[in-house]
Amino acid sequence: MLTFRKGLTKEQHEEKSRAILARLYEEPRFQQAKTIFAYASMPDEVQLYDLLAHALILASEVDFVVVPGAAFSPEGDRLGLGGGYYDRYLAEKAPQAYRTALTFDGQVVPSVPMEAHDARVNLILTETRRIEPNK
Repeated sequence: MLTFRKGLTKEQHEEKSRAILARLYEEPRFQQAKTIFAYASMPDEVQLYDLLAHALILASEVDFVVVPGAAFSPEGDRLGLGGGYYDRYLAEKAPQAYRTALTFDGQVVPSVPMEAHDARVNLILTETRRIEPNK
């Protein structure tokens, strides 16, 4: 999955990132969120600079979280990047938060390995798809 991201040209990466963020901005849950928690994107991830410009927040107020990952399944399973940070944060600080993955089409796969502590996502947005697990 990481090879897919690294294989995108700069132009493809920028175009796909813009398309994914445009889809996010249309989401009712995003529009209704009082606070948003997101990650500082790595160079080969969906770029979130515009999103991060919206606000800095207190953890206790988080109701919408944008989570990173290497791969996602249509069922909402998430393969993280190996540190477990988001799984711990979501469980301890924001269990109520609506979790959204912004990812490229090529990172949505039929299944990913999950463990009991792994946090699933409520919504997956790609440059061409909206996937809402369990609906």
